[in-house]
Amino acid sequence: DKHGRSVLHQAMRKNPSLENIQDLLDLHPEAIYQQDSFDRSPVDIALCYGVNSDVVEYMESKKMLSQLLHNNEDVVNAIAEKSSHVTRISADIVLDRESQTVRTVTLPGR
Repeated sequence: DKHGRSVLHQAMRKNPSLENIQDLLDLHPEAIYQQDSFDRSPVDIALCYGVNSDVVEYMESKKMLSQLLHNNEDVVNAIAEKSSHVTRISADIVLDRESQTVRTVTLPGR
């Protein structure tokens, strides 16, 4: 629109379901990074409109995973070599391709 809002920005104003956002991001993965003319991300809009926390958490994890994969060629190569859907990125970070999340794990003695 005239304010540079993506379809994802617009969806955040309607309190979308997690399934709808997953489908939308499958079609338009770049939308997670788009800023509107007020420099707001879709997550910013979601927080303003009180969108379900599951949707916000999913978008944040999707964004983090995308950035991680984009910025770390070693991780991309490790994922390509693994048959499992879970890849340890470092001592305390795990990438789960099935749920498309990055999570920290607590190690004994830490």
